[in-house]
Amino acid sequence: MISPANLPKGCNLAVMKVKYLFAQEVKHRQAEREYQQRLTQTQQYII
Repeated sequence: MISPANLPKGCNLAVMKVKYLFAQEVKHRQAEREYQQRLTQTQQYII
């Protein structure tokens, strides 16, 4: 097991940045799926 003392400097910041970017991507994809559900089949085909 890795102890917190052995982690490189800035590791927590890097992990939190990745977590934030992942959350943004999830949010974007959920909004996209919600939008797609509102379109008719013909509208989805055109897009």
